Amino acid sequence: MESNEHSVKVFSGTEQEAKNLRKKLEEHSIPSKIRDEIEDKEPEGLRGTPPANVNLFVNGSDIRKADPLIKDFLNEIHR
Repeated sequence: MESNEHSVKVFSGTEQEAKNLRKKLEEHSIPSKIRDEIEDKEPEGLRGTPPANVNLFVNGSDIRKADPLIKDFLNEIHR
């Protein structure tokens, strides 16, 4: 994912769910980035336990292409 492009948070959930969604997006040539909530809130030295949630981001320019894939994924995990 290009770091100079505006990124949009498209998912928040477990690390495994985020990895599964990322794989689905990559299959359609949509780059994404996973960040955990601790990375965003705590200095490096204070990390201890793994975060409950991670966030998945895509480039703003890819959001229209990613949207139907994200909706399908959310429907699958909420069955």
